[in-house]
Amino acid sequence: MFILPPDIFRNYKVRIRILFLFALLTYTPLSIAQISLKQRITIDIEDKSIEEAITILQNQARVPFSYSKSLIRLDQKISKNYRNLTLEEILDDFFNNTDVMYSLKSGVIVLQPRPQNLDKLFLTGTVRNFEDGSPIEFAGVGLLNSGKWAYTNLNGKFVFQVRKSNFNDSIEISCLGFEKACFLASGFLENSQHVVYMKQSTVNLQTVNVNANDYKIRTVGNHSIFSFGSIYIDTQGQQTALFITSKKGRRGFIESVSFFLSDKGNVESPFRVRIYDRDSLLSCPGNDLVNEIIIARPNKAGWFEVDLSSLNLEIPSEGFFVAIEGIYPVNMIEKTDNQEENESPITISYGQRLGYNRKNGEYTWHYSLGHKWFQLKEDNFHVMISAEIQYRKKRKKEGY
Repeated sequence: MFILPPDIFRNYKVRIRILFLFALLTYTPLSIAQISLKQRITIDIEDKSIEEAITILQNQARVPFSYSKSLIRLDQKISKNYRNLTLEEILDDFFNNTDVMYSLKSGVIVLQPRPQNLDKLFLTGTVRNFEDGSPIEFAGVGLLNSGKWAYTNLNGKFVFQVRKSNFNDSIEISCLGFEKACFLASGFLENSQHVVYMKQSTVNLQTVNVNANDYKIRTVGNHSIFSFGSIYIDTQGQQTALFITSKKGRRGFIESVSFFLSDKGNVESPFRVRIYDRDSLLSCPGNDLVNEIIIARPNKAGWFEVDLSSLNLEIPSEGFFVAIEGIYPVNMIEKTDNQEENESPITISYGQRLGYNRKNGEYTWHYSLGHKWFQLKEDNFHVMISAEIQYRKKRKKEGY
């Protein structure tokens, strides 16, 4: 124990620093709590689907889940009151008589198809570069009508499960820097060895004379230095977004976006970058402003920047949202040549942890398992996401 001299508190700046240091030493964020299958939970489920029940369990017990809707079905209904049961007992009841199995890995409940169903109703394929035949990793592969999406892995391969009724649907393949491709889903039945070659997109830009003195770069959003904790960015398609205000009348473009990645997560795990406008009625993220699939693949903790200058994204007058979306870990599973199909993968990369602090939490929105945007106002999470915008300076003669 040490004693500070009384005169030190007469200095206002010193007093603030001491209080800030004390807060850091005593603060323990809830988001890094350890998950155990033996923890006891009490929840009530009234005529909810398994997916909705998982949402309730996740929000009430702070239990993170990870799964891909393209691989499993969670629409079965549940109506039951669980009283002081272990998490393991509740999950066993959830997935009894279903085709889903669960496991606890790295503090996350991972849901996957049961082994006996892995050979049924799967679409598979490989995506390669037309120029040199190299695999294209993290290309988005989706069914146009059902909305199901998957991503290619490091070898350009993809796989996801569909119903027979989806075989007449169309598959769209998209990747930043390449022309979109569209095919009939039935051509991608498992073991078809279908290979798609994508051509690099060509952008014709007009010559524009730009005076550097007319433009200015500004960082907006929450570009803080310190974080008070971190939020797990789940790898099942959930999203966390920050609303960034736009000064009225300001004209310009979004040059880049940045995310503060905590070293408590898997800093090498890829994620998708999303940009939305603001819904005029609900104030939540609205329309997607980017038509391309943007996958970021960082390699270290701290601030990670994603360059968007080639997209020429104009700043919406009502502000915009920058979101981070996790990618299901199956896309990072790699098997060796001598590994059997029913064996566990050698490595699985899970999601990032996004830093946050305790100011302006109302600007943070989350996309839930129930496919709705919501705010966690009571927790006041102000996630650390920022953007660099290039805007034109006001000139009196031009009137803006």
